[in-house]
Amino acid sequence: MPHSSGGGSHGGGHHGGHGHGGRGGSGVRLSHKPFTGSRRFIYYHNRRPSFIYANKQPDNKDNARSILSIAAMFLIMGVAILFVFIVSLFSSSRLDDSNISTKIIIEDDADIMTDEEEDELEDSLEAFHKASGIVPSVVTVNNEDWQNDYRNLERYAYNRYLEMFKDEKHWLIVYSEPVVPDEEFNDWYWEGMQGNDTDRILTKKKADIFNKNLHKLLLKRDKYTVGEAIASAFDDLTPKIMGRSTDSSIIIAFFLTFFFSTGGGTVLLIMGLKSSKKYKDAFEVGQDEVVRQTKCNYCGGIYVVGHHTNCPHCQAQIPYEYSRTSANAEPNVV
Repeated sequence: MPHSSGGGSHGGGHHGGHGHGGRGGSGVRLSHKPFTGSRRFIYYHNRRPSFIYANKQPDNKDNARSILSIAAMFLIMGVAILFVFIVSLFSSSRLDDSNISTKIIIEDDADIMTDEEEDELEDSLEAFHKASGIVPSVVTVNNEDWQNDYRNLERYAYNRYLEMFKDEKHWLIVYSEPVVPDEEFNDWYWEGMQGNDTDRILTKKKADIFNKNLHKLLLKRDKYTVGEAIASAFDDLTPKIMGRSTDSSIIIAFFLTFFFSTGGGTVLLIMGLKSSKKYKDAFEVGQDEVVRQTKCNYCGGIYVVGHHTNCPHCQAQIPYEYSRTSANAEPNVV
C-alpha cells in the first residue's frame, strides 16, 4: 500500500515519511544506579566491594547467556543488514514501469497554475520519470475539499492515490490551499504519497531532500509560484535520484558486522564473558542497610562486615566480631 513520503504546511513546518519500528528485551537488568523495581547487591572487584542494582539475583551463567544471545542476534541482524547494504550499492536500475500507465497526471483542481506553469511542471516530472522509472503526478485542491471529511491531508492524499492508481509505482504530490487565501497568511498544505515499489529508489534520505527543498520554495511565494516550486524541487532531485543512498545505520551495521567477522567480536565476547564472572558471588543487601567495611588482617582486601565467615579474597577466617554471626559489632570502617 502507498505511504507518506513527507509533507508540510505553512503554519506547521514540514515532516518526513517512513515509520520506524521499536525493539525491546527481557532478562536480568543491571545498573550502577537504582531503578524502579531494583534490588541492591554487592560484588567484589579488585579486592573491594562494589554496588550493583538488578531486578533479580545476578548470575554469571545468566549474564553469559544474555551476552551470547545478544551477540547471536546482532550477528544475524548484521548479516541481514549487510546484505541490504550490498544490494543498495549495486542496485541502481530504474523501476520497471513496463506494465503500468506512465502518463504524467497534473490535475489543477484548485486552479492556481497557468498553462505555461503546467507545461514546465510536466517537463520536470517527465525528466524525473525518465531517470527513475517512478511515475510522478501532481494534484492541487482546496482545503474545503477535504478538511470536513479527513483529519489531515495525508489521509486525503492516501485515498486520492488509491483512486488514481492501481499499482505501487507512482509518487503523488498533493498541494492544498483555501478557495480564497488570506492575503496575510495563506493556510496552505502539501503531502507526498509514494507506492511501496518506489522505496528502493525513493529512499527516506532522498525524499527528505525533496521535502526540504519543496517546503523552502513554497515559503518563498514572492519568488516562486506553486507550480514553479514543485518543478524546481523535482529538478533538484532528478540528478540525485539514482545515486547510491544508504542510511547511516546500515553503514554502522556493516562495519560492526565486519568487526565481528574478523575476530574482533570473539575478543569482545571473551571480555564480556570474563566481565560477567564478577557478579558470580554477588549477595543482596537491603536498600536501607548500612554497609560497613573493614580490611582483612591477612591479605589487606576489603570486605563487608556481617556477611562472611571467611575473607572473600583469601579465604582466611574472619575474626568473630566481624563475621556473619556477629554483624552488629563495630568494625574499623575503611
